[in-house]
Amino acid sequence: DVRQMSLGRLVVRSDIQRDESLPGLITRLSEYNGLDSPVRILRHVGLVPGFEKSHADLADLAKFIGVRRSSLKAASFAPLNAGATVLSFGGMRVNRNHLNTLGDRVCPLCIEAGSYSRRLWHLRAYAV
Repeated sequence: DVRQMSLGRLVVRSDIQRDESLPGLITRLSEYNGLDSPVRILRHVGLVPGFEKSHADLADLAKFIGVRRSSLKAASFAPLNAGATVLSFGGMRVNRNHLNTLGDRVCPLCIEAGSYSRRLWHLRAYAV
């Protein structure tokens, strides 16, 4: 059970990569910790899938996975739900119409080569 993990934190933790997607981080950490689903991490801190697009308080999640809250917020798509039409994305400003924020977008071959899910893959230009 996730609730029995040492000191209320994940046993195996990792920093979020500069260009990593927030759902991708949760998925990666659930795999590192042998959990059957990333949802187990979310439930433990009171979040539900889709949280990365809301203004959810990320403090408990940040503490649980051992990263700064500001890093998680920077990787989220929350500004889009607040009415923003552009998002700072990899140092560029991208119009919301060019993003697909539904779930995590994963390339198995890229994950194998680079070990994490990039935010860049949320650009609609990436069809596969």
